[in-house]
Amino acid sequence: MGLVFWMGCSNIEVETSEQDFHTPPHLAMQGWQTVVTRQGHQLVSVHADSLTRSTPRGKAQFEGDVRVVFYNAKGDTASILSADKGTVDSGGQNITVMGQVIVMAGDSTRLETDSLRWDRENERIYGDGLVSIFRPEGTERGVGFDASADLKQWTLRQVETHVTGKVK
Repeated sequence: MGLVFWMGCSNIEVETSEQDFHTPPHLAMQGWQTVVTRQGHQLVSVHADSLTRSTPRGKAQFEGDVRVVFYNAKGDTASILSADKGTVDSGGQNITVMGQVIVMAGDSTRLETDSLRWDRENERIYGDGLVSIFRPEGTERGVGFDASADLKQWTLRQVETHVTGKVK
């Protein structure tokens, strides 16, 4: 009686994912906040649970309890924005926020949308998606908007208005 041993080679497939080759971010911060100014005056302050930036000059992504405070010319709070996440370019010229975006102005005007962009040059907020603006006098809905950060002036496209009280 003899014994036969069989030894052979086989290809072993190793599954790799993109995460195996993921480079760590250039910058990662917890409890992040920043203030954007012009000539020494605060324009906005941005707060989030975390911020990451992949490259030194690229956009930074922030998320978790996002809060943006817009200031008026006197330095008082004009409105407060909350969102799920956002991005800011390296120069702080544009801030984009996404996910359950709500802007509350001091006069109880409330804007709700899925995403918006703040333009530092014009100090205005813009959005292309569905938007609702709630005021004591009624509600306006549209697709696309351009508004001052204090929500005292706005332009909606494809507007639908519902008046519930007296129009001033």
